[in-house]
Amino acid sequence: ILIAFSFCVCAQNEQMHDSIPKVSKIGEYEAYYNGLYENYNNPLLSVCQDDMDLAYDKWINMLKDMEDYSNQVSFDLKGLKLWIYVFWEKNGEIKHLMFYPMPNSRNSDLDELSVFFNSFINNYQMSVNTDIRFNHTGSATFPVYPKRIMSAEK
Repeated sequence: ILIAFSFCVCAQNEQMHDSIPKVSKIGEYEAYYNGLYENYNNPLLSVCQDDMDLAYDKWINMLKDMEDYSNQVSFDLKGLKLWIYVFWEKNGEIKHLMFYPMPNSRNSDLDELSVFFNSFINNYQMSVNTDIRFNHTGSATFPVYPKRIMSAEK
């Protein structure tokens, strides 16, 4: 009976996160957040073997790829500052992306931004070697500037 119950709960969670659009604004589907985090319960950091620098590089590279894609499709991201939740499949494809502008962000049409993000995630796959689904909650500021390397002198 326990196995059947577990299967039903997993199937229900799968259906719940499949009913959420690929891209949404943070807060729109709040009732589904727990299910997403249950299905994508590993942080990006764990996929990077707990290496903070590698996880940071993966995140920044994705944001840089996003910025490059925006230039290709003539969509202006400059001045946007966003909170972003990303949920990846095992192969590095983004299943869900949720976003919301920070108070000091440039004003932007959020529906147009949703369309852009949908297009981006349909054309993007993170380079990862993992057998687990994963997530990351972070921020993004455009344009993207890479991390400054600290000198050993400190």
